[in-house]
Amino acid sequence: MENQSNSPSHQQNTAIDSIIVSAANLTEIIQKETEYLRAADTKSFKALHAQKTQYAHAYEAEFLKLVSNKTQLKSADPVALERLQQARSEMITASNENLEALSRTTKSLNRISERILKLARKKSQGNALAYSNKGTIYENNKKPISVGLAETV
Repeated sequence: MENQSNSPSHQQNTAIDSIIVSAANLTEIIQKETEYLRAADTKSFKALHAQKTQYAHAYEAEFLKLVSNKTQLKSADPVALERLQQARSEMITASNENLEALSRTTKSLNRISERILKLARKKSQGNALAYSNKGTIYENNKKPISVGLAETV
């Protein structure tokens, strides 16, 4: 009788279980990241980057290892494959929610930047200064004049 722990299907199920764990870890980090984005907690959001990268690399390595042996993948336990599909589905859902939160954050930051620029432009227009040809400052009561030099032959 073949030792079950060395059988191809057991090894395949172990590989699938490893991917499921990697996917669950990555999904959890993505969900935390989304939570921090929604709370505008950029410090906590940034703190997750290294861990997210680590989990993403682990998931990718496990997934590539599994798909590299297609014959074993075809003989894998259907229940294990269903669990893997469920884990991937949860990760995709979490990723989509994360992308939506990133998009909202980006839009908010763009609106804030535009407001700051608009206020800065408005403020600078009210305090416009111009210099005379003698180097004295014209106050706001006169509009600034652009001086150019035209040379013709």
